[in-house]
Amino acid sequence: MSAPDTPTYFPYDQNRNSDILDVILQKSIRFSIHQEPLYELDSDHLPVKITIDASLSFSTPTRKLITGKPDWEKFKQHITQNLIIPKNILNIPNADNAVKHLREIICQAADTCSAKQNTITNYSPNQLPHTILKLIKSKHQTRRLWQIHRLPQDRKKLNYLTKKVKNSLEEHRINCYQKYLSTIHPADSNLWIATKRLIKPNTNEIPPLKSGRCLSKYRS
Repeated sequence: MSAPDTPTYFPYDQNRNSDILDVILQKSIRFSIHQEPLYELDSDHLPVKITIDASLSFSTPTRKLITGKPDWEKFKQHITQNLIIPKNILNIPNADNAVKHLREIICQAADTCSAKQNTITNYSPNQLPHTILKLIKSKHQTRRLWQIHRLPQDRKKLNYLTKKVKNSLEEHRINCYQKYLSTIHPADSNLWIATKRLIKPNTNEIPPLKSGRCLSKYRS
């Protein structure tokens, strides 16, 4: 069993003590586990970051030679104009150079004939500016002080920062959406993408309650 070194639960009632609610039960695991409470939510129960001391393996995705619909006439024209075919290959270095040249010309031709996709500006309000990130960090620090010391001035400052962060995030969201709308052009596909996002039906509808083969009804 593994548990954090510091409490993860800070009740709002000052007559109650803080406690650890989050533990890990492990069996036949040789990795070391470290738990760190994060002061990043406006709740009496803190989230816990779990670090497992184990190595990770990453794989690089295979690069595609041709992306999109190719223009084979451009492909043929580029190879015809740029490929140099040696008359004689007398040794291994000459053969290696010829193969290298052929590979480079084919890659260049593939890049030339591939359809270039227009860059679409996505509506992404989650990329916060440095000023808001700094404000959120200050709120987290103040909240941690209040949870530890329970001083009224810390609580007052925490309420102020919480409201300020909320207003800043809302203002940032509105500015990002206005900037996103200004980049939409009728000739680009991003106008259809934005429209499709707005008219997308709600798929999270609550199904009706059933009692046997009949629908349940209630009176308000």
